[in-house]
Amino acid sequence: MELIKTVDLSKEYIRAKNKIKAVDNVNISIEKGKTYGLVGESGSGKSTLASMLTLLTKPTSGKILYDGKDISTFSKEQQKEFHKKVQIVFQNPYESLNPKMKISSIIEEPLIIHNICRTKEERKYLVNEMRTMCALDSAVLDKYPAELSGGQRQRVSIASSMILHPEFLVLDEAVSSLDVLIQAQIINILKLMQKSMKVTYFFISHDLNVISYVSDEIGVMYKGSIVEQGKASDILSNPSHLYTKTLFDTINLK
Repeated sequence: MELIKTVDLSKEYIRAKNKIKAVDNVNISIEKGKTYGLVGESGSGKSTLASMLTLLTKPTSGKILYDGKDISTFSKEQQKEFHKKVQIVFQNPYESLNPKMKISSIIEEPLIIHNICRTKEERKYLVNEMRTMCALDSAVLDKYPAELSGGQRQRVSIASSMILHPEFLVLDEAVSSLDVLIQAQIINILKLMQKSMKVTYFFISHDLNVISYVSDEIGVMYKGSIVEQGKASDILSNPSHLYTKTLFDTINLK
């Protein structure tokens, strides 16, 4: 069953009086509980697409349908509910985490914003539950972001996003700045969370090795357009677009 769909989605920017299409007539469909992996080089439009899917950037044209509803028509109340259901994890967790807040408060904050729990004790229980799911030691809760490793900070970002039990999580190069071992650990945590919480992922990366491991469907983005997409197994075994073949050849995936 389809959770999110784009219809001829585009985003234009004006730079030095020239129109630049960051995203050009993109049509994708993501099934509930599945992972759509988007791959492409830097500057291909991946992050702009992610920003539009999470209502952080307004499209120039086209539509985004969430559960069949056009999100551009949402009222403020509906937008708040949308932001509860749809979360994003960025590449650099240090920039997205408040350096003046302890980790316990960072993970707890979404519960307060969305008035999820009636008591502090209930929030504390959920924070500890999410900390455990993200394989964070309890001592981390009393620390600040600067005191943590990159891998720990990214797990905190994931915990902060997942504590609301979202339906849809965008991971924008969420493991690209980490070493291979930490990448594998975090990806396995995400897989376990997806299975237990039935969340849908939109996983962005420039690394086809990562995309091939996590994805049910794969889209390949080049200069703002989706040049190829389909079942991960089909794209991995028989890429048809020259750009996809070049990516595969570069990392010897095929």
